[in-house]
Amino acid sequence: MIQYLFWRVTPMISVLVLAAMVIDTVLYLAIQPIIPPTGHGAMGGV
Repeated sequence: MIQYLFWRVTPMISVLVLAAMVIDTVLYLAIQPIIPPTGHGAMGGV
């Protein structure tokens, strides 16, 4: 039972992490030309 839940949840977590990385990168590239280089400290440490 636990192994089944593990194999069901792990792919979703990895997909969410990958999506978060992609979204963070897109937002960083989109905002970079607007704000100064020292203004993106809130973007997850990018």
